[in-house]
Amino acid sequence: MNKRSRAREAALTDSRNVAGSESGAVGAELVRHLQVRDEAQRSAIARLLHHDVSGMLAAARMDLSRISGRAEGELREQLDRVDQILEQVIKDARREMQRLHPALLDHFGLAMAIRHYVDEACRATGIQYKLELPEAVEGIDPQAAIAAYRLLESLTADDAALQELGVALHARRDGYLLRIQRVVDGSRSEPERMKSADVRALRLWLEACGVSWSESRAGDCSIVELRIPREPVKPAETQGG
Repeated sequence: MNKRSRAREAALTDSRNVAGSESGAVGAELVRHLQVRDEAQRSAIARLLHHDVSGMLAAARMDLSRISGRAEGELREQLDRVDQILEQVIKDARREMQRLHPALLDHFGLAMAIRHYVDEACRATGIQYKLELPEAVEGIDPQAAIAAYRLLESLTADDAALQELGVALHARRDGYLLRIQRVVDGSRSEPERMKSADVRALRLWLEACGVSWSESRAGDCSIVELRIPREPVKPAETQGG
């Protein structure tokens, strides 16, 4: 191959690399856009359930309680059964609201949302778990926080092989380190879960938020670590004299 051919081949390689890089950036941005839109839709439905459905059901229970207080005999028993049904529907609606959008994340931050999710999920399934979480998490991008929360969900929900779970969130000078450690029964299903479309999309979303990702595996134990940066501190606005 002469010098001109080598130069042409090098130029083609460079152009392919640039095109691939641009395509990857566009793909990551598209994934981020779709994930953010999906979260906005989830949040809107959760608000609807909270303000409309749960509110109307709660009002119906109050009216039913007043009527039941004046009823006797079989009618009182029937009204009590209706009240129990309404109570269960309200509980189901609240559970669905939490699944759609973790309100704790908005009001109390990532650490509290993780604690509540792991406590509820692991107690319901009998999974052993350990948490190391700070009291509060400050200064991180809300998108990065919800993406990290969704990753934890994806790595734990509907996983019959999961035996032990450890989640630690430690403050660093430039941000936070989130460590998710999973111990599973058998190693066959773990690679497929890590390569699932949901996890891949969440990884792209996290990286688009500036979060670095690393993972390791030893036998039946797998570890994912996220380094979540702090948002730049905005300069205080100065008031004119």
